[in-house]
Amino acid sequence: MNYTKKMRGLIFLLVIIVSAASGYGQTPTPGKKQEKSILYINATVHIGDGTKFLEGAVGFDNGLISYVGTTTEVRRNLYEEVIDVEGMHIYPGFIAPNSTLGLQEIGSVRATRDQREIGDINPHIRSLTAFQTESDITTTVRTNGILIAQITPRGSFVGGQSSVVHFDGWNWEDALIRESDGVHVYWPRMYERDHTGKLLSLKERGLYKKRVESLEGYLNQAKAYQNRANEEDVDLR
Repeated sequence: MNYTKKMRGLIFLLVIIVSAASGYGQTPTPGKKQEKSILYINATVHIGDGTKFLEGAVGFDNGLISYVGTTTEVRRNLYEEVIDVEGMHIYPGFIAPNSTLGLQEIGSVRATRDQREIGDINPHIRSLTAFQTESDITTTVRTNGILIAQITPRGSFVGGQSSVVHFDGWNWEDALIRESDGVHVYWPRMYERDHTGKLLSLKERGLYKKRVESLEGYLNQAKAYQNRANEEDVDLR
């Protein structure tokens, strides 16, 4: 009888632990669109350049920051809701540049790696369409203050186009801040390590010049295409 009670207790405890872990691991639901203006007062507000307001205030309207300053100077009547957060600190969100957040989930599982495409020259590839808003990794970094990232495709030569997104959206369209902010070129290495001798040395790579010439040729072709006279499309049917 005692054994049965102990087993029931252990099973009940196990169910609670599993349920709690499962709930903790869920991706947060994106926030609703701001319906009214909000003002936080009496907080320690960190600007990001070393400046801080000990009795600071931050206001939001239509999803955008409308005020950053002191509590004594803000016009509270302009906001529909005023929240006193005395004793708390408000920091600006961090931006992660040149990142694969949302493009790669598990490095050892090929199906979850969307940060790199096949081929050396992929200027047309957009990392944005591969961005996963339900990624467990982006959820983790959000708790550490990273709210925006420049998601960048990897590659061996011309990787593709990076995009700037935030981590609070249902899909990549919702998360979009800037669609294409640049094309990333991975410059070939000029030297490589030589382990033939006892001392570690560097030697020039034999393919370096060839790779640079290939890149120059590609850029010249792109420039020539851009400068060509406008031609009407011909229907070959």
